[in-house]
This record gives sequence, structure tokens and C-alpha cells, in this order.
Amino acid sequence: PARVEALRHCLAKLPGPAREVLRLRYEQGLACPAVAGRLGRNVDAVYQTLSRLHRRLRECIEAQLARGPAP
Repeated sequence: PARVEALRHCLAKLPGPAREVLRLRYEQGLACPAVAGRLGRNVDAVYQTLSRLHRRLRECIEAQLARGPAP
């Protein structure tokens, strides 16, 4: 599906540390306090990072879908 491809494209554009937060939270299924512990960060900082990443990914996906499929 186009939305999945757009998500892959947008994830690939993120810097490594951002992808790591998402990987720990969603691939490994860790709760935010566990992600914070793994990364040595404050729990509130992890929640804020995830919120910003969700918004950034949503905007990127919407832009990709508006452009249509890549050639």
C-alpha cells in the first residue's frame, strides 16, 4: 500500500537517534520509561520526542501521498 511505502520513505529520512527511539518503542515494544532508561534520558523528553516524531512522520506521509507514487 502507498501509505506503508510513504512511511518507509519518511522513516529513512530521519536521523539515526530518532529512528532508535522509534525502534525501541515500537519494534521492541518498550514503554517510554524503559526507552528513557535505555537512552539515559528523562521520561518526559522521550514523550516529547515521540510526539514530535509522530507529527513529523504524519506530515511527511501526507506530503508523500499528495505527490503520488515515485516513478
